[in-house]
Amino acid sequence: VAALDNDLRVFPNPSNGFLAMESTGLMERIRLRSLQGIVAREEHFKEGVLNEYWALADLPPGIYILEIWLHGRIVVKKIIIE
Repeated sequence: VAALDNDLRVFPNPSNGFLAMESTGLMERIRLRSLQGIVAREEHFKEGVLNEYWALADLPPGIYILEIWLHGRIVVKKIIIE
């Protein structure tokens, strides 16, 4: 998983309402959920994407879990929205 982590940049964290995800490999799916498990955002990409940018200003401040499907595996990151 450490190698996958190096293939992926997620910033800024903490976020002020904007989140950028940039990868050296194709991201197949991205999901952001609250600590309670509620899905706040989710995107599926048929062809895969290297970069994705989300506006999150409509979400309440707090801690979220970001899951990114990359190279057939899931990379999980903790995201703070201020």
